[in-house]
Amino acid sequence: MQTTNSEKKSRGRPPKQSRKLDMVVILEQATLLIEARGETFSMRELAQTLGVDPMALYHYVANKEALLQAVVHHWFGSLNTMSPPFSLQDPPLQRLIDLARCYLAIFGKVPVLTRLLAAGHADASAAEAPFRELFNQAVRGLALEDEPREALHAILVDYLFGASL
Repeated sequence: MQTTNSEKKSRGRPPKQSRKLDMVVILEQATLLIEARGETFSMRELAQTLGVDPMALYHYVANKEALLQAVVHHWFGSLNTMSPPFSLQDPPLQRLIDLARCYLAIFGKVPVLTRLLAAGHADASAAEAPFRELFNQAVRGLALEDEPREALHAILVDYLFGASL
């Protein structure tokens, strides 16, 4: 039996004209899959939900661990140090409150992030580095030595992570 071109299953990288598969689509679908099935999903299962050959995913991510890390990076991308979630004209306490709300909003929008980070399935650096910079911007103007500033940072991070659990 002979198959036509339209009946053949496509393999590998999707055609350039196809907008169906890109990194954002992969990450958002992976997030939904993680929420539904936990971290036990397979790359093959993700490919099936996307309607692509499993090998096509590997043009975007090296493996499942890299995919989980990319999911965390994707969602914490809104922590932009160049555009803080607070006004620098506000007092430091208000800036910290606004930063905390932004951080918790990310966990609220994508609750599975808490599980990924708590279980060690993804490195928290995607959230830590921008949060630290934003925290430093938020406390600017307070007369804090290094040690008390680090203690305040650690307390706030622990509180926010605990609140997200």
